[in-house]
Amino acid sequence: MVEKQDNSLRVIMKYEVPLTAYLHSLGYTSASYVPDTITIGNSEIESNKTLFPYTMVLKYKFPLIKRKIFSDDGFSRYLKEKPERVLKLLETINPELHHIIVSEKLKNI
Repeated sequence: MVEKQDNSLRVIMKYEVPLTAYLHSLGYTSASYVPDTITIGNSEIESNKTLFPYTMVLKYKFPLIKRKIFSDDGFSRYLKEKPERVLKLLETINPELHHIIVSEKLKNI
């Protein structure tokens, strides 16, 4: 049975890590859409790439944007790139998604 966890790290540790290990034990393999190391300017980044949402969308065509980068739950203070840059980019490359995000933000004000 799946139980609610206090935060996303606990969800990952309780469910995603064991599920990945189980699937590996059955012979499945895993891979990442994003390289282990990404380049930003002259820097090589190996840490949590979701802290670089603008670069991930623009340079690596990353198909997922974490909803919490636009929330006021405190996560945004860890970001290395401003969520506003992502919104501006989305306004050009995906106007529908941009509209959804902006509409959600307005609902929560």
